[in-house]
Amino acid sequence: MSDTATLVLFESGYVEDGVGQDGLPVYHETVMIQLDRPPLLSLRRVATEEDFEAYPEQFKLYTKQQAAKRPSEATVDGYPLIMWPVPTMSELKMCIDRDITTVQQLAALAKRPDRGRLPPQILELSKRAEKMVELTGKVGKFEKIISGLTAERDALAEQIKECNATISAQNSLIEALKARAA
Repeated sequence: MSDTATLVLFESGYVEDGVGQDGLPVYHETVMIQLDRPPLLSLRRVATEEDFEAYPEQFKLYTKQQAAKRPSEATVDGYPLIMWPVPTMSELKMCIDRDITTVQQLAALAKRPDRGRLPPQILELSKRAEKMVELTGKVGKFEKIISGLTAERDALAEQIKECNATISAQNSLIEALKARAA
């Protein structure tokens, strides 16, 4: 027996759940456990309740990752990191393990004083996220300017209609006065 510690990883997997009407297999999603004890032992199987109790820290990381992958179920403010196409899968996992689930949270890391302790990949991502958040903020600013100018244009168009009606009334009054004078 080896004195090497067992490496444990929970992940989503799929188990065959019968055959469909079309004759092809049907699957359902389940939690799998990967147990590795180098150099020779590697086992992947469906996880049980005992596994969740035996390896609570690894299961906690798995549940964090699953919550971040389903942003519609989470109550998070900001753009979900899982939907942002910039990070690679490894960078995404590093962020999720550090409870970073939105682009706004990632952008906030760029200004933190303790950012030197973070991996360089996350620091680079945080700079990119900061630029993205800055750009989206400018878009909102321009949208406000455009809506303000649109409202001003509509008010001016209404004033022009009123001016045209006044000019038309004055022209008819002038014509009536010319007719009386003649």
